[in-house]
Amino acid sequence: MKRRHEDEEEGTEAQRKRRVLASAGGGAAEQRSGVVTVVAAAAAADKFKPTPLSSGRHATTPPTLARYATEALTNASCVPRVLEAIKQLFLTPPVSVEAWGVECEAMVTILYLALVRPLCIPHVLLRGIMVDYIRRWCEETEGDDMSALERTVQKVQRCGSFSTLVLLHANLLPDDSIPLGKLRTLPIDTRWDRGREPPEWLLITTSCKDSLLPFNSVLLTSAEVLQTGWLGRRPNAENTYSGVLASFFQAVGLYKKEDFAGSLQVLEAIPRSLCGRELQGCVLWLTGLDLAKLGKPHTALLKLEAAVKACKACLPAVFNIACIFHQTDLLTAELECLALLAAAGEETSESAVPSLQAALLGLYHVKPSRLPMRAQYLLAARCLQLKMQKEASGKFSDLLERLEDTIPSITPEKSKAWLQSEDQVPEVPCRESVRVQAAIAHLGEQNVHSALDILQQIDCEDLENEKLDVYGREGKEKLRIFSAAAGSLTKIDALVKLGREVEALKECLRLEQAMSWVRYAEVLENRGWELTGVMLKSLLYSWLAHLYGVKGSKQSHCHYQRRAAQNCRMLQDAPSSPTCSDLSLTESLALDNVYSYLKSKLQDFSDK
Repeated sequence: MKRRHEDEEEGTEAQRKRRVLASAGGGAAEQRSGVVTVVAAAAAADKFKPTPLSSGRHATTPPTLARYATEALTNASCVPRVLEAIKQLFLTPPVSVEAWGVECEAMVTILYLALVRPLCIPHVLLRGIMVDYIRRWCEETEGDDMSALERTVQKVQRCGSFSTLVLLHANLLPDDSIPLGKLRTLPIDTRWDRGREPPEWLLITTSCKDSLLPFNSVLLTSAEVLQTGWLGRRPNAENTYSGVLASFFQAVGLYKKEDFAGSLQVLEAIPRSLCGRELQGCVLWLTGLDLAKLGKPHTALLKLEAAVKACKACLPAVFNIACIFHQTDLLTAELECLALLAAAGEETSESAVPSLQAALLGLYHVKPSRLPMRAQYLLAARCLQLKMQKEASGKFSDLLERLEDTIPSITPEKSKAWLQSEDQVPEVPCRESVRVQAAIAHLGEQNVHSALDILQQIDCEDLENEKLDVYGREGKEKLRIFSAAAGSLTKIDALVKLGREVEALKECLRLEQAMSWVRYAEVLENRGWELTGVMLKSLLYSWLAHLYGVKGSKQSHCHYQRRAAQNCRMLQDAPSSPTCSDLSLTESLALDNVYSYLKSKLQDFSDK
């Protein structure tokens, strides 16, 4: 922008000559004018393609950009048109300071669309566009980040839309933002540029014709939380659009600090008339969670149900309702809730105009991806845990079909969830654990061939690694390897049931060689992975003793019977389920179901 200011003093002729020389300079000139950065960042998305630089001027916002931005609020398919319009704008070198306001408004447009349509504008593309924009106006200043742009703007020209641009950027890309201290000094109670009215899409979102204060204050509140978290109470929070959002964030901070009574007090003081549907739903949701933590499950249920009715975005609160039913031993009600969540369709409609509150709340809690699939797993695993084999086998079969049909999807960057980890709907665990549970359910229903077909798909490659350090891996990886080993034992069970003892014996011998990593030390002290490993080995030796007995190999039969007895003695005081603190709810359910199967099979051998 410093260069642009000098241009104004140079005169039209000198400016024209320098621009012509810059255009002839090839790559260096292109880099200065910022085209290359956008092209490189967006090439993978096929949104931008290099075109020759032109020398035209632009002093007003292209009408197509304003129109496309308004349409994109109600129709996500129009977002590529906005990107194309901005590309055309950026391919024209800015030749005057007047162009600054135009491009600033264009960047506010693209940032706001990235906020309300996070699936349409990935953050990697947004970062590329921002770098391109900053370099266009900071050619000869040090740095190419927002701080450099902010310093340059202070020297040359500050406009109302620039504060909005910086605040939107701070919400979407908080790690790249200017420091919080500078954010708080921005003039947020201003009009749009040079007395003009704000763009139509902004007027649709919020009434800010006379002042940007309502819009910018909400953005500033959210940016503060994203950068620092909410660590205390804000005294005398105003009963305004931004004030109620600030109060909600305050309640979230208290909830995360486990001050549930304090959080509840703040929530109860929020005037619902100032809340949009999304915020009202979130307030009810958090109120229900506070009440549940305070030992008031029945009142909590009423609030959680109200949250689901208030807003579709609060549908995951049905999971919290199911958790309360589980804790109060209302098993049928729990399963019904999970079934309801599993039957819910994925939200695909993006026709409604998103509110600012809803968009900002989305930065803190994105709806879990593939929510019905997650609920389907919870439902199937709980049925298996409750020995409802028929229901479990059917649910797992449906889940496996869903998993096969799953295709990768674009998801926004990970949000800062305002829920505790135990309050969020957990992901489906590794496919090995899903398949072995499905096979166990089918075996329980005597669907042996179906169980065997499922088990053939389990990847046991890691089990063949002689130097495998299972216990040194993270919980997810340990679960995958233990599930693969349990899958082999389940496969042996199925082969024996089908009278294919020779194949079962080969599988046993392969598994015995592969499972050299099982630890025996401190089994009784550690009630988790070590205990499960010994359980696997005990069942393996029991199968080997049985199969060698069928084969008539007395010596081998006695050898493995003795080893099975040694392992089983270590399990005399084994708990009903293992304790592994590094697992999520769904992963714990998977391990519990596998462990229960292993223990029941060992009991069958001891009863013979």
